[in-house]
Amino acid sequence: MASNVDPIVQQIQQDFQTLLTYVSGPEAQSQTAFTVERLLFRQLLALGAALLRLFFLSRAAVRSPHRINRPCPTTISGLSPTIRSLANAPLRGTTSIPLG
Repeated sequence: MASNVDPIVQQIQQDFQTLLTYVSGPEAQSQTAFTVERLLFRQLLALGAALLRLFFLSRAAVRSPHRINRPCPTTISGLSPTIRSLANAPLRGTTSIPLG
């Protein structure tokens, strides 16, 4: 598993260091706050996506190959019976919606 995520971790670290260098460097000092904010927002979204990918890869490496079927323990109260049946319906299979 380590060999799969090592390049991703290195890239995330490099991207973060690049952001730190940009923010504290002379290039950012000559930009407007709007321009810097827009660049940071886009780069942080990309960094977050890479971190989420790393999370899923790490989780998949230790996840059991066997599917575990468990009923959903969550019940929803205060809704109409139709909405409650839809909200508590299993994700697989068919769900009928009463129209009358």
